Amino acid sequence: MRFPVPLRPWGWCVAWLILIWSAIGLLTDRFGRAAEYSKDCLSGETRLLSRVEPTGLPVVAALGTSRLKLGLPDATLAGEWLGEDIQWLQFSRAGGMGYHFLPVLDALQRIRPRLLLVQDALLLDPTQQVGFPERARRTLRFLRARVLPGHEPESEPTCYGSVAPRSKVEKHTRSMEQRRAFRLELASRYSASIPLGQDARRLLVAAESAAEEVVVFHMPSALSLDPEVPTQRWLGYLKETLSGQSISVVAVGGPMPEDHYYDGSHANVTGMRVLTGRMVGLIRSRL
Repeated sequence: MRFPVPLRPWGWCVAWLILIWSAIGLLTDRFGRAAEYSKDCLSGETRLLSRVEPTGLPVVAALGTSRLKLGLPDATLAGEWLGEDIQWLQFSRAGGMGYHFLPVLDALQRIRPRLLLVQDALLLDPTQQVGFPERARRTLRFLRARVLPGHEPESEPTCYGSVAPRSKVEKHTRSMEQRRAFRLELASRYSASIPLGQDARRLLVAAESAAEEVVVFHMPSALSLDPEVPTQRWLGYLKETLSGQSISVVAVGGPMPEDHYYDGSHANVTGMRVLTGRMVGLIRSRL
């Protein structure tokens, strides 16, 4: 088929666009993870693990998102809320996914915690978290820095993004439409993550290699935002799937009233007190 002469320039433009977009897709698949690791906020914390020395106390480590960060008091005060007889290590990243924590787990193998807590959010399908355009932008920025000296990629947000420090978190009330959208999005992410994907399985294998015991835990949302049936289906699936790997799945209590949160998902000081008590009980029951 031959295009009419007036349309040929447009045909070439479309062909070039398809070619360029395909090339960007291939580069993103090949270098996308390296681009995230290059400036990931957890890289510094991972390096610090090389300086952690055993104290003779049982080591408990926790991996999670900003919900974990705001659900517990400052990790440096663990002696006060958890007790002086436990060595506590915590790694949190806002919007974190399982593959962000693989270097942390590699470093933890030297310490081999008695108990490793992994938030279930890290097992969700990562393609539901960051869209292709954003991943492509990060990858191209990363490759440009490697090819053109002096063009360093811009710094990524901190591990806690807009939710840290706690003193700067502002209360955010969601409208009815926003609550409905949140429930639908969360339900969709749960459904898209069954069965577990390759990233989630890699994280669990690495976790089992790094610690004596692994527990997957679920941090609850507010009652008004929790999609109850999809949440129970997700947790039930995890329990059934991971039972053969001797990995426990535990909910840190049920959803709390909305006045226990800043925004329905990140705990405020009131919610933190409740979640801390529940988490301490979980940890103590496993040691």
